[in-house]
Amino acid sequence: MNSPTETQSTVETMSLMNCLERVCQETRTPHKERRVASDIMTHPVEALTLDHSVKGFLSFMQVHRVRHAPVVDYPQGRHAEPEFIGVVSQRDVLRLSSSSGSGKLLPEPDPNALRQLLSRVVTRNAQTVEPNTSIAQAVATMLDLHIDMLPVVVDRKVLGIITTTDLLRMIVRTAETIEEACVRQTHQKNVTVWAESEDGDRSRLGIFVKQTVEGIMARNLITMSPNQTLGEAVHTLQEHKLRHVPIVNEEGHLVGILSDRDVLRHLPYQRHGLHTPSGKFREDLFRVEGNRSVLNQRIEGIMTTKVVTIRPNCPVIEAAMILMKKKIGILPVLDSQDQMVGILSVLDLLGIARSVVE
Repeated sequence: MNSPTETQSTVETMSLMNCLERVCQETRTPHKERRVASDIMTHPVEALTLDHSVKGFLSFMQVHRVRHAPVVDYPQGRHAEPEFIGVVSQRDVLRLSSSSGSGKLLPEPDPNALRQLLSRVVTRNAQTVEPNTSIAQAVATMLDLHIDMLPVVVDRKVLGIITTTDLLRMIVRTAETIEEACVRQTHQKNVTVWAESEDGDRSRLGIFVKQTVEGIMARNLITMSPNQTLGEAVHTLQEHKLRHVPIVNEEGHLVGILSDRDVLRHLPYQRHGLHTPSGKFREDLFRVEGNRSVLNQRIEGIMTTKVVTIRPNCPVIEAAMILMKKKIGILPVLDSQDQMVGILSVLDLLGIARSVVE
């Protein structure tokens, strides 16, 4: 018989998914295996073609409630199978409204921008995965490239996509399966009782559900003042490779969030193309040509002021549900005095998703 130490060591080297599968077998709990891309990808998936216009993509985003789309082409004619070309994202097309000298957005998008074909704005040679690519590898790729979507492609045919929402859903459904298994064994929903279990598998599952935001949130915060300018925001986002910056007042209280999407919406339309194949994708997106007075507008008029926040003791699973349902990318963490003590982002939770399958 193995000693408790040997048993615990064995459990620690197993993935949480393996632990869950064993417990589900013992408790006869229905369980869907989630190990490779095809297990969690969204499919079938709608794709756009190079002949679609930017206006068509904006309508596509609104109808399907998405921020990214694969782009395909028919090099052998319309009766042949479409081939994957690349991806187009909301960030690619946000700079559609011209700004006035005061930095205010004009009411209608620039008609020249709306008429552009996706062939001019598509990101080609985009990273893809195959159906049998491990989820852990897919997550690592998304974290490394700071992307929100991976097309699942075989022989240049798009079979599906993996998004951050798919990974958040995996976290939530894993926790729900753990809870159901606990109920079947203990007849109570408080799955955290398993955190103190002598059984290694159950202990690990209980700890997974019990963990709180405080243990994974980012504490080294980079913030800005509402009096700072759009130009300073562009510099901050690029220098620190951020997608969101908390905005705090002189008393240190959170008054808003500024995202890279907020910034891109207020930069003038690039009449020479939304981006160029220079390889410096983010830098090019934020480039301003000609009159740079737009960069002098204050963050106060650009930031999002209705901010969803959480407490440090918020369960990670609950935070994942909030991010998924609200379709937001960041949650400021406030203490009991409403002082910001951390930030939880979707990227932080991608690390949790990877821990499920590694």
